[in-house]
Amino acid sequence: TINTITSAALITGINIVTVASNGLSIFNNTIHTLTTTGAFAVTGISHAAGLLSTIYKNKIYNAITNKQVLNIKYRSFKQSVDLNFEINPYYLKQYNNRWFLFGLNEELNQITNLALDRIEHIEITKKPYRLNRINFDEYFEDIVGVSIPINPEVVKLTLKIANNLVPYITSKPIHGSQKLKIKSEFFSIIELELILNYEIEALLRSYGSEVEVIEPEDFRNKMSDEILKLKEIYNL
Repeated sequence: TINTITSAALITGINIVTVASNGLSIFNNTIHTLTTTGAFAVTGISHAAGLLSTIYKNKIYNAITNKQVLNIKYRSFKQSVDLNFEINPYYLKQYNNRWFLFGLNEELNQITNLALDRIEHIEITKKPYRLNRINFDEYFEDIVGVSIPINPEVVKLTLKIANNLVPYITSKPIHGSQKLKIKSEFFSIIELELILNYEIEALLRSYGSEVEVIEPEDFRNKMSDEILKLKEIYNL
């Protein structure tokens, strides 16, 4: 059983909206004030994996507030064996219906992000906790998603948008830096200033032929290479 949190608090990046009678806390990334005023039933969890993820969120939340170092057994999609990380937990973030933990990796001495649905086990250690020195609002300011590449650089990304997609892109901007530069009868040109990462590539590919990368040239070439690979796969 996980202890129910009864105090009110404001914790950056972590938000509890209801507390169940068995002590499980449900998190939400849109409510910024943490309040617990009573017991409510857990809803919206239909799989064991979802329940386990909720338990991990609760345990990680407690470790952040209590400043406890975690030993985490983790299995990534790319590896068939478990990895062990000692993490000073700092921040929880939701992106694309997945939760991620950000914390200082003791071995690498750098920030590591771990998807909660890939965690196999969590243990609280008695090692001294290293305080967070990062402003995570600024940390995520220049990216889409959660991943920051090695040697990140903010670049100007210019996109050509088919006009039938413009209302959607306008109402749901790709990034906070998005600016409309040209609007014509058939297309619009927008500019963004951000760090190129996996998530922005995946997002742009999801728009298909309705979005064209104009610059940077090397990023345009990378997107073009992916299209050529698809043509080969489909024998086009």
